[in-house]
Amino acid sequence: MASRRDDVRLPGVLWAGGHEATCVVSATRVSLLGLSAVAYRNYSIEQVSKDLPEGSYQLSVNGEIIPMRHHNGQWPAALIG
Repeated sequence: MASRRDDVRLPGVLWAGGHEATCVVSATRVSLLGLSAVAYRNYSIEQVSKDLPEGSYQLSVNGEIIPMRHHNGQWPAALIG
């Protein structure tokens, strides 16, 4: 079945250990043509509303919870959604 892929930006929330911040997340939206099924993949944090200490965080985006890390100013995914 054919699919369509679009790059999108979504609002998200990062939290851990009493720290919380809103963020903007880029993702790939995958739609199956002819169906109403949509999935989001390849989450990447683009912008965070405030500085957070390094460590492990949970990212809440589009109804999913994804483990993330903050290390050396970067947000590599601990698990790619």
